Amino acid sequence: MKDPLVCDKLNSWLIQADRTTSFIDAHRKTFNEWSPLKFYITLGSKDAFSIRCKGQEIAQLRFIAGRPTVFISDAQTKSNLRNFKFSPKCNKFQWVSDEGAAFRKHFSNALKQSHFHVHSEEHRIESEIISSLTSRSKPSCSSLRNRTAVTLCDFPLQFPVPFSASKGTIGKTNGHIDILGRRPGGVLSVWELKKPDLCGSAPRQAYIYALQIYFMIYDPHMGKKWLELFGFGRESQTVRIEIVLGLSNSQNGKAMAGITKIRDEMKLDGIDSLFSWHIANYSIAHDMHTMSINKVP
Repeated sequence: MKDPLVCDKLNSWLIQADRTTSFIDAHRKTFNEWSPLKFYITLGSKDAFSIRCKGQEIAQLRFIAGRPTVFISDAQTKSNLRNFKFSPKCNKFQWVSDEGAAFRKHFSNALKQSHFHVHSEEHRIESEIISSLTSRSKPSCSSLRNRTAVTLCDFPLQFPVPFSASKGTIGKTNGHIDILGRRPGGVLSVWELKKPDLCGSAPRQAYIYALQIYFMIYDPHMGKKWLELFGFGRESQTVRIEIVLGLSNSQNGKAMAGITKIRDEMKLDGIDSLFSWHIANYSIAHDMHTMSINKVP
């Protein structure tokens, strides 16, 4: 947090969050989100929204002269053809238009007829969990009840961090937290997900991100603004951080070994009680309803 470049990035993201909130409030009546497509907000991006289907980014939504406009990059054109058999007539069109209607209809039909390929199992799982955490109805999975995702203007917020940690070490490029959530009692949840039968460096990666969030929310100058953005309001509140590892249960042993090693290091630093740890086991059979979340003793 004391690195000037890190501080500059974090401050710019706070400013962007304020501007994005004002912008969406002013333009909310000009667009609607149509299922199965989902809008995500990513701080640090020039786009108003990332448009996703089954967790895959398929386009961006920007506002041109106040009108919501879809932009599909060359890379997205290739992946959309491969994963959803979609080839657009043009790569830029208004969201509310004949082209926009055809765009939405194609992805809806592709999912109904199972004519799609999941490029990233991790992104699909992330999408399913976020859908449950942001649903207005009670999640069918009891483990996800009383939990919610951090949102901005009611849209899922893909929260960046000023460095990457995908390999368990700090890198120079920006990273992002898979899911940032919260639950009653002043608990902020940092989720790190991995595809089935993979643990990798998930414990270390989640720990690095959680430590960064800790420094942010307890920063004497900007901490209250971050807490407000994360949905904890302006009132003084002690917020605890929990780390949630989303894994298939075949990886629990590796996860526990990683957690134990990190805890031993934290004891040496006198910060072993800083975070609580949880393992969220999902079903490989594409069923989030049976997810179980258990606290690590």
